Amino acid sequence: MGKNCSWLAHSSSQNSHSQPSSMNDLEDLEIRQIVAENMKLGISSLHAWIKWFESLLHLSYRLDIKKLSVWKADRLLMDARKR
Repeated sequence: MGKNCSWLAHSSSQNSHSQPSSMNDLEDLEIRQIVAENMKLGISSLHAWIKWFESLLHLSYRLDIKKLSVWKADRLLMDARKR
């Protein structure tokens, strides 16, 4: 989704020089120019809810396993739970 929004906005994060470390600089954020037209391309609340519930669903597949790494024997349990 990020690459599509960058293409639609005719910019990229490299062009805007936005980095996570620069987002913590509050003085810089006050003077940063924001293009209102590009705000329409942001993530919708519906998209955020869908992604959140999708992550909960994937966590629920692992309730019986209780491990981060899924080995072959555990994979069978996880696949059975998906169905």
